[in-house]
Amino acid sequence: MIKTFRRLSYIPGRWIKTPIENAAERMALARIVYSVFFLFYLSYTDLRETGYMFGWLLPRPFGTLPRPNELLLPWVEPLLVLLLVLLLFGLWTRVVTGLVWLVGSYWVLVLQAAFGMDKLLVIMGVYVPLLACFSHWGALYSVDARYAKAIPERGVRHWVYFWPARSMLILLAFLYFSAGFYKLIYPGGWLQNPSFLSDFLQIKPIQSVISNGTPLNPLVTFIAQYEWLTRIGQYGILAFELTFPVVLVSGAAYLLYMRLLPFFHAANAFLFGIPFLPIMPAYILLFDWKNFLDATPIEIDRWRTFPLTWWQSVGIAGVVALGWNTTPIPRFLFGGFGLFESNRSFWYLMLPIILVWYGYNLWQWWRKRTTEGGTAGAVRAAPQAE
Repeated sequence: MIKTFRRLSYIPGRWIKTPIENAAERMALARIVYSVFFLFYLSYTDLRETGYMFGWLLPRPFGTLPRPNELLLPWVEPLLVLLLVLLLFGLWTRVVTGLVWLVGSYWVLVLQAAFGMDKLLVIMGVYVPLLACFSHWGALYSVDARYAKAIPERGVRHWVYFWPARSMLILLAFLYFSAGFYKLIYPGGWLQNPSFLSDFLQIKPIQSVISNGTPLNPLVTFIAQYEWLTRIGQYGILAFELTFPVVLVSGAAYLLYMRLLPFFHAANAFLFGIPFLPIMPAYILLFDWKNFLDATPIEIDRWRTFPLTWWQSVGIAGVVALGWNTTPIPRFLFGGFGLFESNRSFWYLMLPIILVWYGYNLWQWWRKRTTEGGTAGAVRAAPQAE
């Protein structure tokens, strides 16, 4: 019995400890992108508005917590901004990540209690900083690296840098499977009612327009007319969510599902007005930012140690935090320079960028294949020429 248990526990341990290319660089860059994305999301929320909300409904485990003082509440977001800018610079990374987890958790609770906002906020405000708090994502591209006695070598593959991303993948697999399983057993829903998605397409987009002002897609009524099309979407969504855990055991499945996810979320945003933005930090941990930046003119390796000192980092973070609720400049800068009406229009800009990136990778693959094919042909022809 003990031997069997040890063998079973060895399998996930071995999977977690599998080396991966550029592990330290990927996690360090994920730290930067996570901080910027969180600041982007914060630029469209304002806890000062909770003073006008009469509702205060907390999740069951936290139901006894009192309503926060309205004088202190406006300082929660500036404090979180201060910590996120420090995290962006990579100063005192582990301590700051822990504080982001504490303040972020409280921020999520307030938004849930006052506005009933997306429950996936726990991924961005709780799970990601909790996992990263015990990681080494401040080892590179950070102020900490400037003061460190030694930094990771280029291209280091050690699992110790990348385990938070793999842990997040396990969480994602559970979330997708549980969502699919709920749809499967929902009475009169996705499995039992073939026209469920067709009906949902005619209701949910209007609810999204009323509740958050998401633009109504004119294609919704067109798609809802064709039952065969909605059935493909209905059963396709079920299959996608229920089979998502395959990414944990198959590298090919992982590559396929990670490439399908942007289209899955973009379809939810364009058709139903559900952007699922708070889940993005989970993907930020998994994406290969080093490979992405190597394909651009940006020479990221020049910044392995951040050029700022600790007092400069604190000064910049303090200025941004103090100006967060007093001037429109920080929210304008981190909110995308006015390109978005709200953070819910995120996918209208991101999907074209993702399509260009996919196209570039496909072109690179085809170019490499044709080059290798030509070289192999020349090598085979050489002995015949002799």
